[in-house]
Amino acid sequence: WLTQFVSNDNGVATVDADGRVRIVGPGETALQAAFQGRVAVAIVTVSFPPPLTSSTQSPKGWSMK
Repeated sequence: WLTQFVSNDNGVATVDADGRVRIVGPGETALQAAFQGRVAVAIVTVSFPPPLTSSTQSPKGWSMK
């Protein structure tokens, strides 16, 4: 492809050569796609919930062991 993809912060999200995004950690980053002199930008914000403990309720279908 001629499209080039880039993440401004690979600690938050990465994007591969095919445009697939992988979330890595909490924070905010800009993902850019450049094609024939044009650039599109998407702002991605990742916020992870606090870790589950025995005192918190598990999401539906999950079990705590």
